[in-house]
Amino acid sequence: MINFANIPALIGLISLPIIFYIIRFYPPTPKQKDFSSLFLLKDIISKSSSKSKFPIWLLIFRLLICMLIILFFSDPFISNSKKNTEVKNYIIIADNSWSIANNWQNFKQILNKISLEAESNGKEVHIYLTSFSEKFEPTILNSNNAVLEFINNNPPLPQQTERKSINEILLKNNYFKSSKVFFIFSNLDSISKKAQTKTLEIIKENNPAIEIINPIKKITFIDNVVFNNETLEINIKRKGIYNNNSLILKISGNQSEILFKKEYFFKKDINEIQIKETFPLETINQFFKISILNENHAGSSFYLDDIRKNLSIGIVAETDSLDEKPLLSPTYYLKKSLNKSHKILVSPTKDLLKNNKSLIFLPSNSKLTKNDYKNLKEWVSNGGVLIRFADNKIVAQKDLYFDEKIYYQTLRKMATEFSLRNTLSINTFKKNTLFDNLSIPDDLIFKKQLLTERFDSDILVLASLQDQSPLITMKEVDKGKVILFHVTSNNEWSNLPLSGLFQDIINRLLLITKVRKNKNSEVMILKSKVNSFGELTNPIKKYSLLNSLELNKNAPSFSTPAGIYENESLSVALNLSGNLNTETYYSEIDEKILIKNDYKKSIFKLKRYILIIIFIMFFIDMLINIIIKKNFIFKNFFKSTNLSLFVSVLFFTLTININALGNDNYNKVFLAYIKSSDQLLNKIAYSGLTSLQKYLTERTSVNPAGVKEIDITQDKIFFYPLIYWQISKDIINFDDRTIDKIKNYLNSGGMILFDIISQNRSNNIDDEDKLEDLKTLFSELGISGLFQINSNHTLSKSYYLLDKYPGRYDNKILLIDTDNLEYNDGVSSIIVGYNHWAGAWAKDKNNYPLYQAVPGGERQRELSIRFGINLVMYALTGNYKSDQIHNKSILQRLERKK
Repeated sequence: MINFANIPALIGLISLPIIFYIIRFYPPTPKQKDFSSLFLLKDIISKSSSKSKFPIWLLIFRLLICMLIILFFSDPFISNSKKNTEVKNYIIIADNSWSIANNWQNFKQILNKISLEAESNGKEVHIYLTSFSEKFEPTILNSNNAVLEFINNNPPLPQQTERKSINEILLKNNYFKSSKVFFIFSNLDSISKKAQTKTLEIIKENNPAIEIINPIKKITFIDNVVFNNETLEINIKRKGIYNNNSLILKISGNQSEILFKKEYFFKKDINEIQIKETFPLETINQFFKISILNENHAGSSFYLDDIRKNLSIGIVAETDSLDEKPLLSPTYYLKKSLNKSHKILVSPTKDLLKNNKSLIFLPSNSKLTKNDYKNLKEWVSNGGVLIRFADNKIVAQKDLYFDEKIYYQTLRKMATEFSLRNTLSINTFKKNTLFDNLSIPDDLIFKKQLLTERFDSDILVLASLQDQSPLITMKEVDKGKVILFHVTSNNEWSNLPLSGLFQDIINRLLLITKVRKNKNSEVMILKSKVNSFGELTNPIKKYSLLNSLELNKNAPSFSTPAGIYENESLSVALNLSGNLNTETYYSEIDEKILIKNDYKKSIFKLKRYILIIIFIMFFIDMLINIIIKKNFIFKNFFKSTNLSLFVSVLFFTLTININALGNDNYNKVFLAYIKSSDQLLNKIAYSGLTSLQKYLTERTSVNPAGVKEIDITQDKIFFYPLIYWQISKDIINFDDRTIDKIKNYLNSGGMILFDIISQNRSNNIDDEDKLEDLKTLFSELGISGLFQINSNHTLSKSYYLLDKYPGRYDNKILLIDTDNLEYNDGVSSIIVGYNHWAGAWAKDKNNYPLYQAVPGGERQRELSIRFGINLVMYALTGNYKSDQIHNKSILQRLERKK
């Protein structure tokens, strides 16, 4: 049946008979105007005609348009269901935690359908969001627009929920039984299997009529991220049916520049993948965000924090050089375990204290004078962190923690105890502690251990052996801290320093340097909040925390939302990914509980279709008006003269467009690249050449008109003076026609830069397969030899003076061809390198570089830009800068450069 949402507008139909009566029976009367007879003669028309009556059919047609306009504002709709007068309200209980964000539009569409039905039936919509922790009263809305506005103002939260509040509401309120109730449900939003089961059981027992709808059909998320030395380990899971088994992982820096991007594939029927990638420590230190492309939710992003932050670290030793037996040196394993990105100084105590180190290691067998001890004690009291190791001499000392308290130590020799003691390992680390998630090797051996008879309550045990005896302890001394390893820093007492666990423990302890005893300085403020879609935003509400050490071990909640927490010296990331409880991901739901994927719309809106009809009728009315006034006669249009004129104009227009395209390529300079089968490389090439185009415009008189992508087998290439060609896979075996095209291009003065994209960035050409393929191609082009570019080549001075040609990488090899130079005015037609120049030039939409230039950083990027400018100048001007007239100025510039 047809209904109307806006009844007052429908009353406008009453006006149509009145309009018909006035126009039909009271047409407009002509106005009188006095004028002379001469004026009449001037404008006399020999033949004229006019309508004596207004066509009744046109009047009816226009009245019909008016009626449709009124119907449009009346908001008509067709209802597929009978109006239920017994239903008091429409109630929506909606999960709006992290997983809903992945299909946010579908979620809003379901609520839109429900609220439209409620509005058409004249019912209120009562909305409960399960993410509300303390709000028990529903939000009551009276229209579809109000519901959509409410949902847009309450996006999904990047956390999981227990649904405590909604469970109490389902148990207490009886008005659910007299209302039509919907539960928009996602099992991934449940913080635990127990919490989810409780909610569904309440619905099953007390509210079986609730319609449960799950809008989340598929989702991929990061389950865990672990750095194991130089290896990044990522566990990724997914739910649902995907058309492809691939995912793209992206790692970016704090300026949104892309540091790593790679595609991975799930195995068939397995919805979990383990990713392991190895990076240099200096690269890891630049990582800021790990994300899965095309997944728009907080579970697909993982932010990194100050665990890898550079520190100024000192190691007490008489000299930085190791002795003749480095594997027995107390400092060897410490230096090996520390991140190379930290600033490390190995010196005597007095030199370390002068340099204001954040943390000082006191290895085994270190020699301390009374003055050294006094200065170290003062440094610790003022806020320093000292990590010391046991040795044979420490047994005779009384002040273990530099706190002027007497401790009585004993040396425990494991080999003399029962055989059971020989197999003692480290006790499992407790959750939410500093060493949580660290794996303990099975082959650890402890020969000796330092034990103390006095053990104060203010001494914190960070790690212990399986018999609860201390292995690592910490004590706060005034504003500082002293951490004591109850074994040596070499392999004399234990093989712990030889294990990977030792390196993990040392790197975790570095975080303690940023925590002070004064709680005011330890307060962490939420600086950037992770929103529903995994992006960082400015928080509206202020959040602060005291316990920074345990922050990144807590799951996001209302009191601690996901985001970046900072104080004056520390930045810690709290992520949803890596803290997700996936019990409900694997759990099965009672089959008696019906869960739908969508809500079938029970009303059909007619406004859109009425509007289309109105526009069509207005157009028809316009044509009728033209025909009636005889301003246009269809039959005359098809006369031969008019038709031939129309065809001529159309042909002329197309010819102009084709000629314009040709003139554009002839009259303007374009930068061009060869299209690859790898779409990522195509995007990098386009972005890199676009950036180079801007630099050329800013720094030189060359103004390239744009960047063109070339299909080498199909497109014409003689327009372009320089072509950039990335080689990432085997070169295609071209047909003779394409080979002739490339050969003619080179013989006509064209230039091609071959950029070999390889994983190996050493200074030796070891990618023999690609090189052989290139040699085959070059031989077909008539090029027999490639030679290393010399220091006097024109390319080194065509605009900037260069002595090397780096790109994203700084490989020293750059090859040029020397064949047929006499025919090309001494200009090399082919240049081959390994430096991925487009990767150094490319920028994102925010004008930040997409990739790091390693190892030279921004200085290397600037040199790569200068190489690109020189290359374009060389392609356009040839050996112009090799003329003797330029030698004097070039030599002067070389002298200034030196």
